[in-house]
Amino acid sequence: RGGFARVAPGRVTASGRRVFDGLVACPRALPFGTKVRIGDRTYHCYDRLHRKFDDRFDIWMTTKNAALEFGKRRLFIEVMEG
Repeated sequence: RGGFARVAPGRVTASGRRVFDGLVACPRALPFGTKVRIGDRTYHCYDRLHRKFDDRFDIWMTTKNAALEFGKRRLFIEVMEG
């Protein structure tokens, strides 16, 4: 079940921004706007998960099928700036 945002395109994130490709929900320790590298892509932290998941990142994907195909993974995350 988890591993994907349940937010449709055009919806607003916790930061007040609309969702977009390259968005990731980050732990509260990272301020909104922080850039992180996951794999070979750079993502921007503009959303949050529930506090009980504050040790996770959640990559926004354009479709539920894309998110399910990607699945739940343990990946190295590099904080680039924050």
